[in-house]
Amino acid sequence: MIAIECNVLRAGQRVTLARDVPQQYLSRGQCGTVCSHWFEPTPVYEVEFVCDDSGEAVRVLLGPDDIEHDHDPISLVEDESMLVY
Repeated sequence: MIAIECNVLRAGQRVTLARDVPQQYLSRGQCGTVCSHWFEPTPVYEVEFVCDDSGEAVRVLLGPDDIEHDHDPISLVEDESMLVY
């Protein structure tokens, strides 16, 4: 039997940076999007952040403790008619 971790972030999910990453000019609290996830040898997420100044995208590899999941699913939906009840 394969165990599946329930709190694994998926590609496309929004996250918030939990710490500064000065090498990439990223600050705690910036929002990004998960691009991919690796499990081995340790869990790592590739997250894309858009820099406010230039509009350029920066992708960084971050551990689970470096990011916080955006738990508000409504914030991800622009058109409520797209929701399936």
